[in-house]
Amino acid sequence: PRHFGRRAETLTEGDDEGIRWALIKFPPGTPGEDRFVSSLHRALGVRPSLLSVQEISRSLVTQTRLKVGFETFLGLLALLVISIVIYNLTAGGIVFVALLHDFVLCLGAMALLRIHLDLAAVAALSVVIGYSVNDSIVILHKLKQLKLKREAARGKELDPLNDEDREILSGLPAENMHRLPARIMITSMTTTLPMVVMALLVGGIFWDYAMIILAGVFFGSLSSIYLVGRIKPLTGYVQYSS
Repeated sequence: PRHFGRRAETLTEGDDEGIRWALIKFPPGTPGEDRFVSSLHRALGVRPSLLSVQEISRSLVTQTRLKVGFETFLGLLALLVISIVIYNLTAGGIVFVALLHDFVLCLGAMALLRIHLDLAAVAALSVVIGYSVNDSIVILHKLKQLKLKREAARGKELDPLNDEDREILSGLPAENMHRLPARIMITSMTTTLPMVVMALLVGGIFWDYAMIILAGVFFGSLSSIYLVGRIKPLTGYVQYSS
């Protein structure tokens, strides 16, 4: 990576005395063979011989990206339908909006960091999508539990000094301001720490993977707290609190 950039993927075989062979994969726009051999000569001190050179056409790359994009769209549509079936139309829409928010901002972070949309990036975006949906579903499930508690307690005398009764009386604001963010942040930290270690110590292609997931965790936490967590467990537990 020091000589060819951090987005160059390498697979080498050798020992302490030297490298016997290496497979190097470059992103589009990399200089040609002669310049590559010269750079490798300067880096290693010996002139290597190329066993083979294979170039993937841009049309194949474009076709693969379109296929991945279409399959991602189908996955998002399936998640929306599942959310609507489990909860209702408004809850499903909120989950979809939060997911779209996280996904678009992750793409923006990739553009700012100049991260190519390769297989590692697609894998990281898939993790971000799963993380975002999981966060939203956990919050909606908690709101549904709170709504059921309030319906079960209707007509009963509640004690404000009892924690569970106070939660029912106060509704979502206390739950939103004190409990949900703490749960979300704990989950975020357990995901963030391994990604930071991977980005700092491993580097290379794992740097791209880790940075995308870090961006997804950050934006996903924001959308969970300030979008999904702002809905109130009243009629259908999906009215906006403000």
